[in-house]
Amino acid sequence: MAHKRTLIRNAFVSTLTGLTTTGSRVYGSRLANFAEADIPALKVYLKDETSTDEASGYDGIVECEVMVEAYVKANSTFDDDLDLILEEVQAAIDAARLTTFRSLVKSLFYDSLEVEYMDADQDAGRQIIKFRVQYEQRL
Repeated sequence: MAHKRTLIRNAFVSTLTGLTTTGSRVYGSRLANFAEADIPALKVYLKDETSTDEASGYDGIVECEVMVEAYVKANSTFDDDLDLILEEVQAAIDAARLTTFRSLVKSLFYDSLEVEYMDADQDAGRQIIKFRVQYEQRL
């Protein structure tokens, strides 16, 4: 069986696939490379995690960061495009709380947002939407 982190990442990818702005351009890896023609796109990956339980071993409640990176072309609608993607991502995750994520995580909430313009060679920008997830790990 897959690790809970993998299941959570896959659930995010599945939930975010088919959004109006990014369509099927959702990649479940921070290492995904895509061409400028494939933008707008999303990357989904899990980052840092900490144990919230003082039990010994690997069992217990774990909190992790789920990162959703949204890439758009840097043009006159750059900020509007990022805002629209943020709205779509938040709505999709919120709608899936009681279905897709109900049996998978103990809690899931929006944490923060970081927006940056990438270097001029790439002519793109991104925002990093961070969610915090708590799940129960039993080995």
